[in-house]
Amino acid sequence: MTHIQMQTRCLLLAESGFMPTLALIIFLVIFAGIVAYVFIIPKSAWQKDAQLPLEKPQQTQSEKEKNHG
Repeated sequence: MTHIQMQTRCLLLAESGFMPTLALIIFLVIFAGIVAYVFIIPKSAWQKDAQLPLEKPQQTQSEKEKNHG
């Protein structure tokens, strides 16, 4: 790549406009908010959520029979 091509490419990146800057600012604000939320929330809330089941409990065959008949 020649020196002129590199300068042109740098100028295009520098003059890419306001939208990429705005997108970066929005991303950083949201990211910082999530990080702050994780550190501000009380530990007891995380412990309560840790006890929640990941899946619905499976019914055994005897429980199915009781429910249906």
